[in-house]
Amino acid sequence: MSPSRAPTVEQSVRAMYADYFACFQRGDAAATAEYFVAPLLRVADGRPTVLAGPAAVREMLAAMTERLRAAGYESSRMASLEVSVLDGTAALARARGTRHDRAGAAYQEFDVLYTLVRPDDAGWRIAGLLSVGGTPGGR
Repeated sequence: MSPSRAPTVEQSVRAMYADYFACFQRGDAAATAEYFVAPLLRVADGRPTVLAGPAAVREMLAAMTERLRAAGYESSRMASLEVSVLDGTAALARARGTRHDRAGAAYQEFDVLYTLVRPDDAGWRIAGLLSVGGTPGGR
């Protein structure tokens, strides 16, 4: 990829991630699932899981949303987003931050590495996510 194209690709990845992050904040699992492709590789706590289709992705996100609500989740605050452009159709994004409860107190750190793909002109989609670190599970 030409160096002149890299900023445009990075900007488009950052814009997609901002939209995804805002959707996740609203707790709408079905809408958030639209930012993913399937099959999806998810690695959490050292355990890989392949979600074969869109329904499995929606189910995973719905379960995650419910776990967060049960833990008193209100919002996430991103501390950093690092983007590595691989080419015009693939990128990595590493997001770090904290989750906060309804009182505004931080209760969980997150550190997630996303593999993003752009299979067509429809835009960037998440093809893989790896929980790198942070505090596990919630409270």
